[in-house]
Amino acid sequence: MKIAIVGVGLAGSNILRTILDSCYFDSALKIHLFEPRDQLGVGKAFEEDSRVKRLNIPHQEISLDPNNPDDFAEWLAENRECPLNFEGLASRVDCGHYIQDRMAPYYHHSQVTWFQEEVTRLFYDPQDQVYQLGSEDQDYGSYEVVFLCIGHPDYQDYYHLRSLDHYIQDPYPLELKLSSIPRDHRVGILGTGPTGIDIYRYLVQERTLQTPPVFLNNEVFLKLSGIPYQGPKLVFSMTWQWLQDQQALDPQGFIPLDKILDLIQADFDKNHLEAWSIYDRAKELAFEDQLALIESNDQEVAAVIQYFEEMVPFYPYLYQSLRSSDRQRYVSDYEPFLDLFRTFTPAQTNRWIIEELAAGRAGLVDEIHAIDPIDQGFIVKGVDQEKVDTIVNATGFNFDLMDNLATHPLLKDLYEQGVIQPARQNEGILAKWPECQVMSQRYGVLDNLYIQGMWLTHTHYRNNDFRSILSVSQKVAERFMAKYRSSSL
Repeated sequence: MKIAIVGVGLAGSNILRTILDSCYFDSALKIHLFEPRDQLGVGKAFEEDSRVKRLNIPHQEISLDPNNPDDFAEWLAENRECPLNFEGLASRVDCGHYIQDRMAPYYHHSQVTWFQEEVTRLFYDPQDQVYQLGSEDQDYGSYEVVFLCIGHPDYQDYYHLRSLDHYIQDPYPLELKLSSIPRDHRVGILGTGPTGIDIYRYLVQERTLQTPPVFLNNEVFLKLSGIPYQGPKLVFSMTWQWLQDQQALDPQGFIPLDKILDLIQADFDKNHLEAWSIYDRAKELAFEDQLALIESNDQEVAAVIQYFEEMVPFYPYLYQSLRSSDRQRYVSDYEPFLDLFRTFTPAQTNRWIIEELAAGRAGLVDEIHAIDPIDQGFIVKGVDQEKVDTIVNATGFNFDLMDNLATHPLLKDLYEQGVIQPARQNEGILAKWPECQVMSQRYGVLDNLYIQGMWLTHTHYRNNDFRSILSVSQKVAERFMAKYRSSSL
């Protein structure tokens, strides 16, 4: 049996590892990896680039070893003399090297072949139930099983600037995209999440512009400061067994939202946390309030962040266990609460950015509502008005499948054949949960075409997380290997 893994970042690498480690793996399986980058395992997030790119979570929360949560921390100690910057954060590039190092034995397995090519064509043969793969100028033959691990969508283009000079739609790799910006340009950074902060790091630490960069913001400027939790172990009652037991009570496997909320509230009570009061005082903080939060080392905020940190592996399974009405109620009433405590910025990063603004080393145009191109740059309109010479985009991903077809030839090919279709609100790709098999109006569930990564935005809930990607990709590969074993009997 021939297996193709298309895209070999974190998810693709973990699928490979899980298959090769399976007790059902045998000599009949041949695995072909398709990855055009020079590095396997890294994807865009961790590829070779400037070392100023930093993780936006503590390095202690990253590990490829399920039996050793400190594996990345130990790797850093062994392989890097100064692994952390002044913010206390590890480099994304180092994380990429770590992934490559740990996954190298799997890439070099005798039954694995790497094609450094981008797959742009995938033809589904419904009669033989095989998938024929190709690139622009080469055919790779037929595969019985394909895992699509094709990375993330394009960035948003809210102000329709994509075709204009001195506008950079996708900032990565930083060294390639930003190194040619003239040093005398006033640079606007459109977006203030982790990517925007990466751009700022590069511009001030490696590009050394003559005028300070300016953040262009249309949302809450700085996320909640991620205060490290230093208290006793929290009561945390969510388990896989609880999840299975609750699903067993319903013939369709649904869990009432109130059951989940009751469990969480009971834990908060035992941890002596007034979670909604903490939420009310922690949302939409002014700069001085962010600094006060950091200076006070607010352990109530830290405890709520830590509690929801421990729930990371469960998010997609809980979300998919809700009936539609409960899911709508969760999104409207409770998701903003979770977002506050899950989309935080490391505390020292927030402190640094606030200090940069106060010292005039960075600018800010808040509540922007328009960006007008002019002959020499752009006029940005918000609370203030600012002229900038270059804009670098960091606005987050555009999950609308139709908007991405022009720049993703493989997605366009699959869409034109009726193999893939959008999920809810035209966002993401429709797939069956928890198997993550592609679903099509034309062909139904495609048993041996799997998809992983951010294109599962409405299926693999909150999937932009290292641990969640590992957990779900492992379970998908384990289910496939169990199916392979049963079909071989």
